[in-house]
Amino acid sequence: MKYKYILVLFFCVATYYSSFAQMQAAQKLTWDFDTTVRFQKPVPVLWDAIKNPATWATISNGYIKSIDVKGETQNLKREITFADGSKRKDEVTQYQAEYKFIVLKIVDPVPASITANTLAFHAATEGEGISSLHVFFRAEGDDAQKAVLISALKKEVANYMEGLR
Repeated sequence: MKYKYILVLFFCVATYYSSFAQMQAAQKLTWDFDTTVRFQKPVPVLWDAIKNPATWATISNGYIKSIDVKGETQNLKREITFADGSKRKDEVTQYQAEYKFIVLKIVDPVPASITANTLAFHAATEGEGISSLHVFFRAEGDDAQKAVLISALKKEVANYMEGLR
């Protein structure tokens, strides 16, 4: 009987002291490439143009020749053929239509030194009849290889922005 009281007392003391434990503060992510462009159109019109990543060739201003797709929107895998004949494979890792948010991961070609990457698109309302498209990219790995990847993505994104005008 005495052991039960000691056990209950130990449990109460342990619970009391563990209640002081705190989570660490969240770390802010820094993006390697981050741009926002405003459009003189309402966000539903902008979202209609970008909501299907399988059709982005139509908004690429001729930069993309074709896109072959496999899967549904949430797990869409794309093989993009660019106008210069080069190819890239990527996949949609997050698709949230209610937040007008799409996240892609570039699969191939990715330099061996790049261990992870994220390319995200977010459409938002900026005012009456005005919307914005926020595009941001982050990669982990060698800085020189990231710079090459970022340069290619900046060209691609610039063509999307021009095609959406």
